Amino acid sequence: MQLAALKQNELIAGFWQVASDFYAKEPVKEILLFLQDEHSLSINRLLFALWFSQKFQQIIESAPLQKSILDAENSVTELRSVRREFEDRYNKPYLGNINMTRYHMLEAELSLEKEIQTALVIGFCSGLVVSELSISDESLDFLISENIARLCPSPSHTADSFIQKLSMLWIQQQG
Repeated sequence: MQLAALKQNELIAGFWQVASDFYAKEPVKEILLFLQDEHSLSINRLLFALWFSQKFQQIIESAPLQKSILDAENSVTELRSVRREFEDRYNKPYLGNINMTRYHMLEAELSLEKEIQTALVIGFCSGLVVSELSISDESLDFLISENIARLCPSPSHTADSFIQKLSMLWIQQQG
């Protein structure tokens, strides 16, 4: 495997691990789901902006999102909608084949989420050098705000306050 491909795979795996760990923290999951469900913001894009800001300490280039990212996001949205309809139709607790079907739907959704994260890393990190410097919390907060604004549609004022809280939680975790 070539050095560039190896580094790219390390970045993808690193992003997935950091994003998964951060998502699992309270109240991060609730904030991210609120921003997704109530403001139609992409959890993957938000997590990527946080990670990218910390890892590379620069502003994301203003390049249009790749078609592969947009297609995968649309597929996740559609699958999530079908899964929620399925869950609404069959009340908990899930039994037998219904539980297995729900599990497979969640696994498919997770697989597509991973595909989006991979495409984000490949699309925006190629050729960049990971920063070894430590920057101030204020500088990191600025980078996060700028990078989220570049990757996500303009949120409402309500979403802004939740994004700011998310940013603070990220910075606290990194400190």
